[in-house]
Amino acid sequence: MVALLLVAPDAEAQRAERRVVPHVPGGEVAIELGEGEELHAATCGVAGATFSGDTTLALIAPDGSRVAFNDDACFSLGSAFRFVVRRSGRYVVQTECYGSSQDCGGTLALEVGPPSPETRIPPVRIAASARGVLGLEGEQGALVGDLLVEARPLAPLLVRLGGSPLGIGGGDRGGLAGGSLSLVVGFDEGLVAVAAGAGISVLATRLDGQRAQETPAFVTFARIGRLHLFHFEAQLAVWAFGDTLEVLSFHALARLPLGPVELFARGAGGHDGIALGELGTVVWLGRERTIGVSVHVGGAGVFHQPLCRFDVPCRDARWIVGPALGVGIELRP
Repeated sequence: MVALLLVAPDAEAQRAERRVVPHVPGGEVAIELGEGEELHAATCGVAGATFSGDTTLALIAPDGSRVAFNDDACFSLGSAFRFVVRRSGRYVVQTECYGSSQDCGGTLALEVGPPSPETRIPPVRIAASARGVLGLEGEQGALVGDLLVEARPLAPLLVRLGGSPLGIGGGDRGGLAGGSLSLVVGFDEGLVAVAAGAGISVLATRLDGQRAQETPAFVTFARIGRLHLFHFEAQLAVWAFGDTLEVLSFHALARLPLGPVELFARGAGGHDGIALGELGTVVWLGRERTIGVSVHVGGAGVFHQPLCRFDVPCRDARWIVGPALGVGIELRP
């Protein structure tokens, strides 16, 4: 074992401590870490970090459990991870080659300091976006949007208020086609967040005098990874109609951060209401990266469900479908 003591600044100071040590198969580097500090270990993507072969990195906590691991990073066979310490103590960084190979090496860069903007969990997160849809048939169009307010009043308690997606159709088929607003409560442990709650849905509502149909909804939510990691989140809403259950909507999002820029792919859909598929990017502004501007490019459809099931005469059902372009804003103060 190679014993290396890094003395980090306090949580309010700027990151200043950096060391570089050899990356060797079977190597171990011991580090004293304090609560609230962040460890950044890498063989790529950081000044002084190098690699050959397929390197891996793991972090072992004082109780012997593995709390962080990375194989491939920087779109390469290098390795990198960030870890925010929740319990002070003596940690160990283990350096290995992938699988049973011993043919790897390089230099390992280690930084210890206060959490960076990419890794800190904001107590409040707000996001909203809107997309215009240009209909492919005639003079039609639609507006699709979503809203998210996420708060952590007490760690690890998570409270999430969201509306996704909401759609308004235009042209000769105008009307609110669908949307849901839900409130969920759960736990956010950093790498994993889960929550459940309830909400209200409005389906197949037209603005030509026909009544709205509001239906209660049960909603689940899950996310893997914090905002700074590639992660996946999904929302599943289930409505009850008589003695049957119908899965009516889902919302899935994957994000890949690349410094101040994040790439994302999003999909949403419903039995009645909205279909959405898009790619986009979020650009974080300022040194603290608390304000992000998003651009959304893709396609969407707003489906006007005939109201047969609501004891009114059936009406024609058509999609407003076409390319979608939109913008949004995200705050994580």
